[in-house]
Amino acid sequence: MSWTGLDLRRRVRRRLARLLEGIADVVDVVDAVDDPPPAAPPPEPVVAPPVATPAPDPAPAPPPPLPRIDPRKTGPLQDAPKAPSKAATPAPATATPAAEKAKLSPEERQAAHLARTRKGLLRFVHDQGGRAGLRELHDYSEKTFFVAHVGFSRMMEELTEHGLLDYDHDDAVATLTDAGRAELD
Repeated sequence: MSWTGLDLRRRVRRRLARLLEGIADVVDVVDAVDDPPPAAPPPEPVVAPPVATPAPDPAPAPPPPLPRIDPRKTGPLQDAPKAPSKAATPAPATATPAAEKAKLSPEERQAAHLARTRKGLLRFVHDQGGRAGLRELHDYSEKTFFVAHVGFSRMMEELTEHGLLDYDHDDAVATLTDAGRAELD
């Protein structure tokens, strides 16, 4: 036998009434539980009085677009004068260094970079008074020419083998030789 919700409430109410005979309040409380309270009327919406708003300012006109500047044509300065047209300028007789560099093979570019590094190290030792510590030379080579560690060791061996630098192992100091000074000139 199944009980519906209404039958179950009636049975509970009767059972409570029998248990608590003489107490009329219990029956009223049970009846109040069964009957939901009346719904409160919805609150009236509050209407704000109309407020006069000033007319919005017209939107400012957008600024004119900036002229597009091609850094390849003007260089790093934005207000640099424009180059004359190509028709007025005769073609150069020789290619630019960048064009020549682009024609080199990777091996030739590497050899050219090592030659610049070699000359730069000799110039650094010369600027230090003809003597420079190995640590300073290594740091300069690494930061300026990106040649460090094994590449720097090979370069130092090459410079000492060709007699451009003398290296004192005890003091870890490289000294520029006369052949090294002649290489700089």
